[in-house]
Amino acid sequence: MVRVFLSQIMSNDQNTAIKENLYEKYKIVQYNHSDSGMNGWYQIRDENNNVAMLKGLYDKEGNYTSNIWETKDEAEEQLQQIVEQRFEDMCQ
Repeated sequence: MVRVFLSQIMSNDQNTAIKENLYEKYKIVQYNHSDSGMNGWYQIRDENNNVAMLKGLYDKEGNYTSNIWETKDEAEEQLQQIVEQRFEDMCQ
């Protein structure tokens, strides 16, 4: 039996559209908690306002994952990885 992943069957345009749809389900919000030194840091929230992060403790490069970032660029980078991970999960 040959196993073909959904992502291999779909065109690049279809893959891009699916990833964009996944991306739209998240938002990057500022984390403001007066009792911490992390005011102005960023979190990624899903459509239910739950904190979103990569599955597992480490990303593909072996770096520890978190659910809060100091800069919006760092949060944006993490969101891209979350979308890629969700897309890969869908395609299996």
